[in-house]
Amino acid sequence: MTYTYEEVRQTYPHAYKKWTEQDDEKLKQFKDSKQAAAVYFGRTTGAIKSRTQHFLDANHRAFDPLWSVGEQNGNMATGLASRQ
Repeated sequence: MTYTYEEVRQTYPHAYKKWTEQDDEKLKQFKDSKQAAAVYFGRTTGAIKSRTQHFLDANHRAFDPLWSVGEQNGNMATGLASRQ
């Protein structure tokens, strides 16, 4: 079955919308909770996982070299402790 953007957005209001730099910074604060981030942003957990992968991609505008610290340990957590 195929769904339109409008149908998906009935459940996930921000699905397929562009991420902002402010969104990226807020997403990093969710640490280990993809589910809580999905609810907060009105997106799927898959969208959250996909976006956090961009933090690891040195060629992507959302790249964050500190993010890889937590991801290498299997967490969504970033290197936030080293930023504070």
